[in-house]
Amino acid sequence: MTVRRISQEPNYDLPASLSREIGRVIVRWAYFENHMQSMIYAVAFLGAKNGGALGRLAIREMKAGERADLLENVADVQGVGLDRALLKTIKKKAEALGGKRNLLAHGIWTDDHAGWVVRETRGAWKKDHPESRGRKRSIEPESVPMTSDDVRQIVVELDALIADTKKLHQSIRDPADFADVPLRNRPSAKR
Repeated sequence: MTVRRISQEPNYDLPASLSREIGRVIVRWAYFENHMQSMIYAVAFLGAKNGGALGRLAIREMKAGERADLLENVADVQGVGLDRALLKTIKKKAEALGGKRNLLAHGIWTDDHAGWVVRETRGAWKKDHPESRGRKRSIEPESVPMTSDDVRQIVVELDALIADTKKLHQSIRDPADFADVPLRNRPSAKR
C-alpha cells in the first residue's frame, strides 16, 4: 500500500461503488463483533436462562483481539472445549482487519485527482516509514490510496474471518460432552 502526503480538502461525496463497498465492510465487521460477543456470552453464562441479557450487562465490549483472549479465558474457567489454533488465527486476522475497518470508517476521504485516498489522523507514523519524520498523524496525516477493488478485497478477507468464526462456534463443546474423559485429556484443559 503506497502512502502519500495530500493537501487536498476533505470530501464526503465518494463514488457510489466505493461507498457501497465501505458499507459492506462496516456491516460485516458489526456481524463479526456480534458473533464473537455472542459466543463469549454463551460460554460465560453456560446454561443460564437469560445468558445473552446477562452477558450484555456484565461483559463490556472490547477490541477484537481482546474478545478472542476473553473467549479463551472464559472457556478455560467453564471447562468448555474449543479450537484454540483457530481462535489464534481469528485473533490475528481480526486485529489486522480491525485496523483496516477503522481506517475506512473513521478516516477522512480526499480525491487527489490521481484517485481517492483516505487520511489516517490517529496514532503515529510507523518509525521505519520513510515519510515518518517522527511526527504524529494528527500533525501530518497519512494518506492511503484506496479504490473500490481495495475495499472489495477487505470484504473478501472479512467473509473468510466470519467463516472461521462460525467454524469456531461449531467447535465449542460443552463440558458435559467430556464427562467420561479425564480432565487432563479434555481439549480445553491447560497444562
